[in-house]
Formats: sequence, structure tokens, C-alpha cells
Amino acid sequence: VLFAYGSALGLTVSNPQTDANGVTWYDAASPYNGPGTTTLRILAPTNPAVGMPHRFIYVLPTIAGVNLQDEFGDGLDELRRQNIQNIYNAHIIAPSFQAEPWYADHVSNPDRRYESFMVQDLVPWVQGNLFVTGQEEHLLLGFSKSGFGAVTLLFRNPTVFDAAAAWDFPADQAD
Repeated sequence: VLFAYGSALGLTVSNPQTDANGVTWYDAASPYNGPGTTTLRILAPTNPAVGMPHRFIYVLPTIAGVNLQDEFGDGLDELRRQNIQNIYNAHIIAPSFQAEPWYADHVSNPDRRYESFMVQDLVPWVQGNLFVTGQEEHLLLGFSKSGFGAVTLLFRNPTVFDAAAAWDFPADQAD
């Protein structure tokens, strides 16, 4: 896939570096995600299953930044170890955030508009730079509060995201 580095709306993606596991790390800057840059990691399929439609899986983090030693593990790395990118012919996309993400737009802090980042910056950039057919599904994956984020992103943006998988998320809270 040929990448068009630069911006899609307000997202600027630069400085690609691929690690030993085939994951490409980028510096990503968006006015919706605070000043400076965060890390965007992408794992592309290298040997996709025959006949499987191409898709995008967004792995939502529960913490600020990227910590591969986090006590809950790393969603992208877990999917990589299970070969999900090839089994499901998917680009695995793992954004990061400068503060703990809640996948909504903060009412008083314009540097924390994480729903706008996902919907108005990241998805259009992914569509413009990673598409294969232009008909890809956009799937969300989240654990705990990011599971709640996946579900709420899907409910509030049903024309952007096609499905969400969430586990151990606080769906039974009274308020």
C-alpha cells in the first residue's frame, strides 16, 4: 500500500518507522488530540486469507500514550500474535492519546476531542491511505473503558463504524 503522508483534515502523519514485528509507528498530530504528536501504530496484512474482504480494525487504548508493558497488555500486539491481520485481511490500527481516552469530546478542553479525532481525522486518513477496495468495514475493538468507548463511538457514529467488540466494559453502571 502506498502511503500519502501528510494530512487528512487536521491529522498530520509522519516519520514512519517499522519495528521487528512489522508494525509501523508514526508520529501523528491533530488539533483534536492536543498539542504536539502522539503515536499511531499500524499493522498491515502480509499474507491475507484468500477471499476474505479487506477491513480496518481500530484497537482502542485504555491509557495515555503507548506502554507495551502495561498491566493489561497491548491490543495490537495481541492481535499480531494471533495473526488476525492475515486471518481477517485487516489493517490493525492503534491510535494513542495524550490523556486517558474516553472517546468523547471534552466539553471544556478543546485539546481532548477524542471522538472528533477518531471520526473526523483518523477514519478519513485511514480511508485515504490504507484502502484497498474503498468498501472496507471499520471495526472497533476495546477493553474496559475502551470497550465502552467502542460501543459509544458505534452508537453515535453508525455511518462511520460498522461494528464494535467490547469486553469487561462498564455497561451495568446505574449512572
